[in-house]
Amino acid sequence: MASRPSPESPHHQTDVRAVGFLVPGWPPEGISNGIVSYTRNLRRSLRERGVDVHLVAAGWYAEGPVADVEGVHRLPPMDGPSASLARRGLRWAQRRVRAWDDAARRRQIGRGLARIVDRLRREHGLQLFQMEESFGWASEVIGRCDVPVVVRLHGPWFLNGTFGPSASPDDVRRIRREGRAIAAAAGVSSPSRDVLDRTRDRYGLALADARAIPIPMEAPPESDRWSLAGCDRDRILFVGRFDLHKGGDLVVEAFRRVLDRRPQARLTFAGADRGVETAGGVRRLRPFVDERLPGALDDGRIEWLGRVPPAVLDAQRRRALTTIVPSRYETFGNTLREAMILGCPVVSSDAGGLGEILDDGRNALAVPPGDADALARAILRLLDDPEAAAALGARAAEDCASRYDPDRIVAETLDFYGEVIARHAAARR
Repeated sequence: MASRPSPESPHHQTDVRAVGFLVPGWPPEGISNGIVSYTRNLRRSLRERGVDVHLVAAGWYAEGPVADVEGVHRLPPMDGPSASLARRGLRWAQRRVRAWDDAARRRQIGRGLARIVDRLRREHGLQLFQMEESFGWASEVIGRCDVPVVVRLHGPWFLNGTFGPSASPDDVRRIRREGRAIAAAAGVSSPSRDVLDRTRDRYGLALADARAIPIPMEAPPESDRWSLAGCDRDRILFVGRFDLHKGGDLVVEAFRRVLDRRPQARLTFAGADRGVETAGGVRRLRPFVDERLPGALDDGRIEWLGRVPPAVLDAQRRRALTTIVPSRYETFGNTLREAMILGCPVVSSDAGGLGEILDDGRNALAVPPGDADALARAILRLLDDPEAAAALGARAAEDCASRYDPDRIVAETLDFYGEVIARHAAARR
């Protein structure tokens, strides 16, 4: 199937017939993960255009029977001497185990991926393999197989991993390795201009051929959209982890301020409890809430659902009058778009790629990242004027359906892949 050129880059007409992706797990129904959601949507659109798509599911994250799904291949489990060394219990051995695990994990992942990619090239004509920047794993794959590797900037660690009091030595090493993988990639793509520009600045890389391509998203049928008549006008929804990155602490602080004016308000918190890092240690959700709103988790003012599947999240979005996204940084913002495309009234920070989705006062209310007072004021503004909130949600649904139409975005993606494949072929010649 020939890729269609985008307006920005009309000069490549390379046939894109078979591509592969690394995913944290599969199938997507039981996994709440942005990379999995992105790959699911892109895979569907590529296959509709006749592209053969293969997925490699990382076995230690996989959920569900991935081995029996067509086009999905399980990454072999790791092995090595770390377990036997650890049982010896010696401090020096434990230190060596950590060092061995770090290097050996990357080598094993690289070898395992390269073998699968090479087999897919021989058996299915694979032309390109795409993987995330995480841990610099791509460096171990590049050069081990004769297929160009694209690094997709799903969440570079220098942006998404250092929200605690300070970066650890492991953080510093991971950031450095990710930079090397990005520099070595045959192509780099990003869901937003913001993360691409920040990556260039951080590593001093030109990335002249890199492309910012949004994540495609299917618009739901009208019957599945949020409606004012069907929601609880006093309910607020937060979908995200309780940690500094996603702003779970800000949710609690802002809700406390909302209750001062609207004691009938209720908060649903849907996400894992990873804890908030402070100078005094990690604070978990319950003690954090109990200090600020004693009894709120017991009397129903705050309903904590933990991690729930996507279908349950959509039902919760339709139930609440507003969904809030107070992240301190996002490379793009799948959680924001998932609410907006349903027509939900949204309050969101404008951090990173979120600012490229929001149009403050038109399709959502935007607040500065890290500002609990501003978040509370914006929530109250929607609770106080449900009709205006509904108008914001309606425009949000229209904007998302237009901007993230899968047909348009898959055409951009195929053009980009065609460029990468053509450059790789030219370099080999």
